[in-house]
Amino acid sequence: MIQIKVTNTGNNPHILTITNDSFPFATAQATTSGSTLVLNEELPGTRENGCWNGTPQVLPRIDGQQFSPGESLTAKYAVLNAEDNEECWPAKTFDFIESYYLDPKDPNSTEQGTQFEWGFAVAVNEDGSITTQEREITTEK
Repeated sequence: MIQIKVTNTGNNPHILTITNDSFPFATAQATTSGSTLVLNEELPGTRENGCWNGTPQVLPRIDGQQFSPGESLTAKYAVLNAEDNEECWPAKTFDFIESYYLDPKDPNSTEQGTQFEWGFAVAVNEDGSITTQEREITTEK
């Protein structure tokens, strides 16, 4: 399981808008060199051939959520092997990336229309363990 957390570090409340209507992704999956990892809210009931497999699910919607200063939204997800991968937990790095916007109707925003790209990487190590790494936030007008 991994935990994802988004925090409003500013001094004003803001409304977060996402292009796909779900946080942090509409269907959370990342593909590298033909292998895919997926994020689901729960572990499946059993392993298949020793591997936790899953198919991408639509995650809960939070589009239009207002975040007060210091407020955070946290979600936990199981990291699963995609059912159609040729091997269980391929030792690769998978980038989960999404774009966000400050809602144009947000009265506290001075940067309406600014796109923020946010994400993280999940690295599957040779021993089957995983590590995560936050990706740098980028902005674009």
